[in-house]
Amino acid sequence: MGFLKRRALGGSRVPRVQLTFSAPVLLTLCLLSGALLFSAKFSHEAMSLLPLSYYRWDRLTANHLRLLSWPLAHTGFPHFFHNYKMILLLGAPVEGHFGSRIMAWLCFLTSVVCALFHWCMTTNKALMGASGILYMLIGLHTVSGAGGVEIVGKGVKVPVTFVLVCVMFLAEEVWLVGTRDDQVSHLTHVVGGVVGVVWGYRWNNKKKRA
Repeated sequence: MGFLKRRALGGSRVPRVQLTFSAPVLLTLCLLSGALLFSAKFSHEAMSLLPLSYYRWDRLTANHLRLLSWPLAHTGFPHFFHNYKMILLLGAPVEGHFGSRIMAWLCFLTSVVCALFHWCMTTNKALMGASGILYMLIGLHTVSGAGGVEIVGKGVKVPVTFVLVCVMFLAEEVWLVGTRDDQVSHLTHVVGGVVGVVWGYRWNNKKKRA
């Protein structure tokens, strides 16, 4: 009966599934990082990613490319998966909201600012991984329209849930900066989050004035 009913209704078509290359900037970062890590691990040259990382013991003038390359290097697949599953989850709506050009600029800005803070504040640790960009997205998602913020007249409506998420993430990282030495750059997390919050706040002010 079910088959006859479908025939009578003209048949049921299986909907076509079409993959789209959304969030091209963040997807490109993910693919580049994954390809570099895969090639390093399976060529048995895990240390080959170290030249991409940013570290203090070189002269600043020798680190121009590393100001931008350190988010592409990861210590292993758990490090890579932890960063990029969150980046793609949060970043797709954020890049869709702001556009790829602004997202590329924010990734550039976050990389440079985090590297400079790392150069000033640390002495013997290499900086690698895209967690600075992840925390920038958390901060930006929280205070921007992508995170549910609405501009109403001359005011701004901010969801409490997003404020709590931002406060908890950043408060935890500020606490860990001075209390734990676990080979994680919590300073980079804080700086990345601040970059996202400040830029999102300025974006909201521009929209209010417009």
